[in-house]
Amino acid sequence: MTTVDLVAQHLATYEPSDAACFAPGRIILTRGSLDASARRAFAERLLALFPRAERIEALDRTHMQLRGLLPSGDAARRAAGRRTLVLGTIASPLRRSRESGICCPNYLHFSPTAYCTYGCAYCYLAGSCSTVVAPVAKVFVNVEDVLAAIARKARGLREPASFYLGKLQDALALDPLTGFSRLLVPFFAAQSHARLVMLTKSECVGNLLGLSHGGHTVVSWSVNPEAVCRDFEAGAPSLARRLAAARRCQEAGYPIRFIIMPMLPVEGWQQHYSQLVEAIFAATSPQRITLGGICSYGTALRLTAQALGGDNVVARHLALHRGRGVSAPRAGGGAPAHSDGRRRFPRELRAAMYRHVLGEIRRRAPSLPVGLCLEDPQLWHACGLDPARPACNCIW
Repeated sequence: MTTVDLVAQHLATYEPSDAACFAPGRIILTRGSLDASARRAFAERLLALFPRAERIEALDRTHMQLRGLLPSGDAARRAAGRRTLVLGTIASPLRRSRESGICCPNYLHFSPTAYCTYGCAYCYLAGSCSTVVAPVAKVFVNVEDVLAAIARKARGLREPASFYLGKLQDALALDPLTGFSRLLVPFFAAQSHARLVMLTKSECVGNLLGLSHGGHTVVSWSVNPEAVCRDFEAGAPSLARRLAAARRCQEAGYPIRFIIMPMLPVEGWQQHYSQLVEAIFAATSPQRITLGGICSYGTALRLTAQALGGDNVVARHLALHRGRGVSAPRAGGGAPAHSDGRRRFPRELRAAMYRHVLGEIRRRAPSLPVGLCLEDPQLWHACGLDPARPACNCIW
């Protein structure tokens, strides 16, 4: 059976189920979403799952052309967007990251879905260009084009390389609705060198269990201490639920990873992050752990200020980066942008937090690969890590 046939069969037969933390109040059908009988059947089953959701057909528009379909005003548009699901097609599903001045190697990432509805207060994705225009959950039904783009790139590989799912979305939050993991995991299992890395905060791993993955899929969880989850990630599953999901995947034979990011200097942060590391190792045996801090653009930081108020822990420590007092931090954060345009906490604070967590990891797993996310070689050296051997979450 060809990839096109497999995708059509999946869309025609997959039974969507509730996605935890997301119940759309409106479902917008955009260009391409009803172009074939399998796509129409898929759309109808999604609509049947949410019978109270408003159905809007905008078949002459792309998934980005939502003007007039969402309220005007940024706050109202984002609030409505968190309860909106868009079905459509994507023209360029596979891209390569474009980082410079940091240790992270550039990697391939792809998008069968887009955006994240968890609404974490510090969310960097909320400030991305596409999200500013269309802050809605998106499902792209031309999965055959996604897989074809990956296959074309994979044919040129001579050694294992990652294809990352999680840069522009949560990899699994919408999987109960789409079941796309049932296509992706077997697809990558059959590849000689292409490998799948999925980043998520979700506990929705049911579709993964029982699949023949061949060790070619890594599932990675973004985690933080319970205090940070409670105050900054209220829309996402709790730490305990994420760790339970990671344990289930590990028991199913998947390699698992964790990325502790963004590390936030909340009151008592040393104890909170020590307890987080203890909880990770009590529940799982990770393959790799990556550490990272706030590294957001101004738009995302302004949204953080809207969510938390101008005088919040993120803005206060960004203000310290510039050497200003903490009494009146700007909504967007006072820190000067790094050469990559992102704003970060002071280097000394980041190094102190990384070294603390790294010490907790080393006490339990001395040889476990640990990396830093979106940091330069000097900071790697300051933490006793080798930037020439980056153990990053996004790469194989």
